[in-house]
Amino acid sequence: MNIAIAGTGRWGKKVLHAINGLKGVQVSFICAQHTSSLAEAKGIIGDGHDARLTTSFEEILKDADTDSVMILTPGSTHFAMSRDALIAGKHVFVEKPAAFSSHEMQELARLASGKVYMAGHIHRYNPAVLLLREILQKGSIGKVHHIHSHGCGNGPQRDDMGALWDYGPHDVTILLHLLGSMPEKVQAVATKGSHCLHHSTVSYWLTFPEGIVASCLASWEYPARRRDCVVVGENGYAVFNDYADEKVKVIGIDGKKLPAGHQEPCAMPLDAELRHFADCVASGSESLTGINQASQVTRVLECVQLSLERGGEAIYL
Repeated sequence: MNIAIAGTGRWGKKVLHAINGLKGVQVSFICAQHTSSLAEAKGIIGDGHDARLTTSFEEILKDADTDSVMILTPGSTHFAMSRDALIAGKHVFVEKPAAFSSHEMQELARLASGKVYMAGHIHRYNPAVLLLREILQKGSIGKVHHIHSHGCGNGPQRDDMGALWDYGPHDVTILLHLLGSMPEKVQAVATKGSHCLHHSTVSYWLTFPEGIVASCLASWEYPARRRDCVVVGENGYAVFNDYADEKVKVIGIDGKKLPAGHQEPCAMPLDAELRHFADCVASGSESLTGINQASQVTRVLECVQLSLERGGEAIYL
């Protein structure tokens, strides 16, 4: 597998570090808008990869030996770059958000036939989230009534999208995986910080079948990084906290801690995600976060955005 990396920002550098541990994967190109970041990126992957450095995405697309592209650039570029890469016959891994509308996802679906397309919805590969789903499926906390989900931090604020599209793909990915269904209704309200171009704090509610309600918060105006999910059941609570040492807890209705199951403290979601992409390219299999899953996540967020634009009106899917 010969892969080109487009984007060398904070997350792009993390991906380059992780790729070093992937067998059978060669980095053929590293692409960045500015040449100043290319040398540092080349140093991260070391001598094991004969990567060429470029500021031209077109050069990557024209290279016959490069079969796959990882798009780690700002979110506003994701759709167009994914589209162009698919047209060029490349397999595509694209960071979230995959797109900003269902129409864009439909175009990508048409172009992705016969190729691997994968959205970087990393928590679908998070062992803690997988364990949380297993706990719910076992009925450990009884019937699910409500879910609280939070994605927050003290920035960084982005110029090309709001907090909803920055953090929301994670929340929605987790919720769809836990509940196994799409919401029937969404509503949202938001505020904009004094120095923000877009909504910096968004509260939104997703109503799922059987009346399960998920209340979500996406915010750049929060004093600490937060990625957690609390599932409220008739017999207790199942808690996922991505920044805790013990990432999954089960708490009884009486407040006492219950066994949560085996946890893998060293399992890294990014490693699992990248390995999955490489395996899909090698086998031709559809990704767990392929076109269908990415389209569902985009559809939900699109409806949340529509609710914001309509002053908090309920939007039915």
